[in-house]
Amino acid sequence: MGFLSGAWNWFSKSDKIIDASISGIDAIFYTEEEKAVAKKELISLKTEQIRALGLGSSASSIARRFVAGVIISLFAIVVVVGLLLVVFRPEDLTNLIDFVKAVQLGACVMTVVGFYFLRQGVSEFVDRYKFGKKS
Repeated sequence: MGFLSGAWNWFSKSDKIIDASISGIDAIFYTEEEKAVAKKELISLKTEQIRALGLGSSASSIARRFVAGVIISLFAIVVVVGLLLVVFRPEDLTNLIDFVKAVQLGACVMTVVGFYFLRQGVSEFVDRYKFGKKS
C-alpha cells in the first residue's frame, strides 16, 4: 500500500503544479476581452464613487455654483467700474485697486477658475500621457 499511496500523492501534486503553471501562463496574456471587462468594472466603480460623493446636483454642488457666480459677478462689476473710472475719473482708480487688494479678489477669482477648469485640464493631460501615448 505504501507504493500506491506514494504514487497517488505524486499525481495529485503534479496536477497542482500543472494547474499553477497554466494559470501563470494565462495571467501573462491580457486579452482585449479582459481589458473590456476591466474597463467596464472601472467605469461602474467611478459611477458609484460619484454617486457616493454627491458630485451631481446635490445641495452642496448648487451652493458651490452660487458662490462661484457671486465671485465672478463681483469681478465683472469691478472690471466695468475700473474701465469707467479710467475714462471719467482716473484719480479714483487707486481706491478701486486698494479695494481689490483688500478683499483679495484676484485670489478668489483664480480659486474659482482653478476649481472649475483646472481639474478638467489636468485630467485630460493625465489621460493623454498616462500610457506614454502622445496624441
